[in-house]
Amino acid sequence: MLELGKHGKPAYLAEARQRWREEQQRQAALRRPPARAPRPQRQRPGPPAAADRPAPALPPPHAPAPARPEFAPHLAAFQAALPGSRGAAYLRQRGIPLALAQQLGVGYAAPGTWPHAARDWRGGRVVFPHTTPDGRLVNLYGRAVGTPEEVPKAKRHDHLPGDKGYFHAAALQPGAGPLWVCEGACDALALLAAAVPRVVALCGVQGWRWAWARAVRALGLALDRPLRKGYGRGIVARGEGGMLTLTCPPIPGTQECGR
Repeated sequence: MLELGKHGKPAYLAEARQRWREEQQRQAALRRPPARAPRPQRQRPGPPAAADRPAPALPPPHAPAPARPEFAPHLAAFQAALPGSRGAAYLRQRGIPLALAQQLGVGYAAPGTWPHAARDWRGGRVVFPHTTPDGRLVNLYGRAVGTPEEVPKAKRHDHLPGDKGYFHAAALQPGAGPLWVCEGACDALALLAAAVPRVVALCGVQGWRWAWARAVRALGLALDRPLRKGYGRGIVARGEGGMLTLTCPPIPGTQECGR
């Protein structure tokens, strides 16, 4: 007897149709291209690790102050004129021995002899050499002779045109003890007269050169104005990393430091 399937059709036809569908599906699967592998995501470079980052570029040091040999004859004449002059009397009034001033190359420019004629002073000027740590002469500084009442503030200080150095810049060479930093040359002489051996005068607090202070391991500030007003902040701000910032005690017999 013939077996009928669903819908009244012979069962073998239904089985044949099912096998045909399965064969068609298998053939279609063989003809289908293989699935593509996912494309790798491109990695964007991230910030370098701290150890791989290049060190920030340091600001270039000050260019070396050029030597000014043309100032040497003037300085020699001023040094010869110091003994017995109004300049020597002025230093003596400030407690500075003549021998100490001569040892450090101080001189006296009598009225009418200061090279900067527009800044000549009727009482003359005590003359201090600006030098580099290796001893090169780069400028001259003249301090007008007279009391604060006699000398107008605008006339008291004069530097010849050009780059500045320091007074007693040899103190920046390697040595024992702290380096004491003053503003003015007379301040430095007052400290030296009080047996403080290692002193340098900036001739203005804007003239500090860290490239010249690499041999300094302890630093003392003897500035006229208090640091809380920002005076000398450029020195204190960099006085870290092994440097010791100090304050200047009063010097007996003088008001030049420790104010």
